[in-house]
Amino acid sequence: MPSSTFFRLPPEKQEKLLCAARKEFARVPFADASINRIIQEADISRGSFYMYFRDKGELFFYLLDLYAHQLEAPALSALRSRGGNPFPALLDLFDQLQAYYRLPQRDRAFEEVVRILQLNHPMNPDLILRSDLPEPPLLRLLDQIDPTCLDLRHEEDLRESFHLLCAVTGSAILSGIQMEDPAPARARLVRIFDILQRGMVSKPELP
Repeated sequence: MPSSTFFRLPPEKQEKLLCAARKEFARVPFADASINRIIQEADISRGSFYMYFRDKGELFFYLLDLYAHQLEAPALSALRSRGGNPFPALLDLFDQLQAYYRLPQRDRAFEEVVRILQLNHPMNPDLILRSDLPEPPLLRLLDQIDPTCLDLRHEEDLRESFHLLCAVTGSAILSGIQMEDPAPARARLVRIFDILQRGMVSKPELP
């Protein structure tokens, strides 16, 4: 998370820095992104940058977390309309985002975030394993899932199952956005969901 100093900035200055970060992270993969370019675009000093964020990675994940939060409302609506069943709910979310991305008046910031995800997919393992990463917003929807829809056998099964479903859905969303017609990406997601629902082992054996 950013420092309290960042949150005390006027909203327009916060947004100017975040816009500069989006622009840079959408230009090149994370490893090649330049703090110098970001601070020049945002018109701040390097010292000021480090008063707001500990490093480039903290800024990167804060930026993504902001936009991930925007998925909570449509995901929540989809889960409720589907009676807490995550499989059709996530397919609905896939369809909504594909339709939104193809709107002529879509938000440019959304396009930049999509580009950032495309440039960094799959994510660098060293970044994913950072202990300071925020919890993925969609995991805060766990209490909206009907547990009877899943074969849950351990305490952490719900969290891990939904994390897996969100991961494959996110990958499918990115694939669909890159296609003129997202139907093949959706069909592949449906097949993956079918495999996960029926299980991959014909005769389970204890290790």
